[in-house]
Amino acid sequence: MMNRETRKLAQTAIIETLAFMSYNPSIGRVLEKDGVSAFEKMANEKDEKLRGIKTPGAFEEFHAEWIREFRSRIRTSKDKHCSYGQAQKAINVYLKVYVDHARLPDVSTAKRLRRFLHVPLDSLLMKTIRKWSDAHGETAPPKSKNSGLSNLDKRGYRQWQDFFKQKHADKPVLFDVVWWLARNKNRLCLSLRRAKTAHEQTAIKRQIATIDKQIDRLVCELYGLTENEIRIAGGKRKC
Repeated sequence: MMNRETRKLAQTAIIETLAFMSYNPSIGRVLEKDGVSAFEKMANEKDEKLRGIKTPGAFEEFHAEWIREFRSRIRTSKDKHCSYGQAQKAINVYLKVYVDHARLPDVSTAKRLRRFLHVPLDSLLMKTIRKWSDAHGETAPPKSKNSGLSNLDKRGYRQWQDFFKQKHADKPVLFDVVWWLARNKNRLCLSLRRAKTAHEQTAIKRQIATIDKQIDRLVCELYGLTENEIRIAGGKRKC
């Protein structure tokens, strides 16, 4: 059996690895080069606090505190203060992976926290939800004057998180699957433009159609709509 010190080292290694994996792909390219080290340290410092969170209000306080700390300790690659939208991305991706996927810091805590988690926001997810909602006669948070995480403030962020919780209170973070599907669709649309033969184009169009159906089914469920309501709306998409 591992002694206490060894367990602590193992936990630290897990936290810092997941923090690194969350920070770099999600937002690392637009923030300062050494920001990942500061983020790893913050993730370690916040770990014990996660265990003590029992209510949605306590999680919101924890999350807001981390956002403030992130913005005070990490700057952009252009040496400017990062926006609210930029700060939330790394934090929310990390918590999604650490709590929901890895079920840490322990199974009981992860189970309790899962419904409190925020959805990682970026322009692709917001655009996809708005586009789907417009096509099907549903509502979504209003589009801001300047889109993108660099211009996403606390007010706009709260509108999106409240919207997600209203639609799927049990596990709002499931909306992040929409982002994954939309990213895959974008890659296929790019491949379609580069396809040189009719056979290639047909195969890619079928894959795109499959993803569109997957997005329909998923958002239908998250919005609480029935399959029949989706068919009646009859939304269409284009690359």
